[in-house]
Amino acid sequence: MYLQVFRFSPQISRRNLPVYLARQKLFSSSSNSAVLTDDELKNLDAWTVSHQTVTSHDPLTAEQVHDLFITMPTRDGGRLPFEAPVAGQPLPHGYHLPFFHAKRPSYELREDGTENDHSPPSPFLTRMWVGGSMTWNNELPLKIGIKTKASSRVQDTKMRGVEAGNPKLFARKAIQYVQEGQTVPSLTEERTHVYLHSGIYAKAAKIFDRPVQVPNGPIAFSFKFSTSPVSLFRYSAIMFNAHLIHYDPEYSQKVEGYPERLVHGPLTAQMLLDVTKLQMPGLALRSFDYRATNPFFVNQEATIFGHINESEDMVEVWCQDNASKAVVMTGKVHYTADESNLEVKSL
Repeated sequence: MYLQVFRFSPQISRRNLPVYLARQKLFSSSSNSAVLTDDELKNLDAWTVSHQTVTSHDPLTAEQVHDLFITMPTRDGGRLPFEAPVAGQPLPHGYHLPFFHAKRPSYELREDGTENDHSPPSPFLTRMWVGGSMTWNNELPLKIGIKTKASSRVQDTKMRGVEAGNPKLFARKAIQYVQEGQTVPSLTEERTHVYLHSGIYAKAAKIFDRPVQVPNGPIAFSFKFSTSPVSLFRYSAIMFNAHLIHYDPEYSQKVEGYPERLVHGPLTAQMLLDVTKLQMPGLALRSFDYRATNPFFVNQEATIFGHINESEDMVEVWCQDNASKAVVMTGKVHYTADESNLEVKSL
């Protein structure tokens, strides 16, 4: 049976209204290719009103960060002398991203290897990391070797792509990181994931080179790198991330419709931040906004570019695939002007 008539429910809050209105269009006709069954709709309703705060803890040990250093093209010793992390040192900006992830037994994972925490029900089973933001408390930086609690919650959800017959459910999650002995967050973060209708997305044509606008001004720095299957495997292992698109080429090609395995969104975001900070060590970072713009595939050489926008106290950065020229991610690194030295260091 397919649902054809909607009645407004008191469960639909202002936060969930965009999803409700999108569903009105999405399920108003049984001829719509994206129609959901009654059970699927009920499950989606229940999910939109049941968001709970999820907490996780991580010790951020020097050993963990050491493994991450030798995985990152910026710090593995190939470009700069390797410097091992030491307990008590500030955690480099963005280096929290591989930690604090759900650790579930394999029988609780979805078919693509992802966990169910914060994830919507079927048929929105295909997950992508869209982007996010980070704001640092520089008076209380995250430090290596100090146990840290991350508290996350879905803040809002939006449905898009309904009119085109390719619905996408966007979920924005807010996270706070508080270290042991503190009551104030050292870092506040937002992450946005998109969940795609798996039946429709599997058959949809994929676009890998969407046009992306980047700054026209002078390039302050650039950094070439490539990600190998080994680096993707190691990053997945550090994250405890079993998402198959990062390490299973057959799944990536036959199920998701990609030519190769995908580079992790957080890995690319971490690279944008790390390159900026290593090239401009005098920056007093305040916040960072980033957005994934095109798929980034394994074994592809890419370049990170940086443009200093002094009028807005930020460095605009982007990562570009060198072969296709597709921009795979953009970002804005905001700094505190009166505490920053804008000198660029050669790597």
